[in-house]
Amino acid sequence: MKADRKLLLKTAIGNFAFIASNKGLKAVIGPEGEFGTLEHIINMNFGSLKTDHGELSELREEFLKYSQGSLKSFDYKLDMDGYTDFQVEVWDNLRLIPYGLVTTYGKIAEAINRPRSARAVGQAVGSNPFTIVVPCHRVVGADGSLTGFGHGLDFKEQLLLLEGRSDAGMQKLRTERRKNFKPARKSIRPQIFIKNM
Repeated sequence: MKADRKLLLKTAIGNFAFIASNKGLKAVIGPEGEFGTLEHIINMNFGSLKTDHGELSELREEFLKYSQGSLKSFDYKLDMDGYTDFQVEVWDNLRLIPYGLVTTYGKIAEAINRPRSARAVGQAVGSNPFTIVVPCHRVVGADGSLTGFGHGLDFKEQLLLLEGRSDAGMQKLRTERRKNFKPARKSIRPQIFIKNM
């Protein structure tokens, strides 16, 4: 179902935009430093959307509580129209990862009964349009390193520390010390992966 509304939100962990249809949440965009950047991304992907003053308020309150460390999971309905069954299966599995814990791509592949698909799981995790609500930041490399987060290692570390992972800094350092490590540039994921169907 096509997106028809948006809500912009300033939080302790950055500025975000929620995009929704009548079926549920289509995307969480952010964090961004400026609301203008969020509006640009929204316009590129969805065109002009009305600002929601009602239905997204529950998610707004949940997201604020999460950013303050007092909410551990989200129950908001997602609109996954336009994505593959495999992506939806992976994202549903991500929602099962408990607050403050991490898992690996390989363990997710095993959990969905596709033990040889860790790389495909990584691609599905990387294309997750529901930042934080579907907690892709809780997925790490097999050696515990903070791999594959489109919003950068600093933000992934920040989220894991918020969730009480005191070892997040050490995991980040392990990642940066890898032989061929190259820091990721700011992701343009919203311009690539969001489906508006």
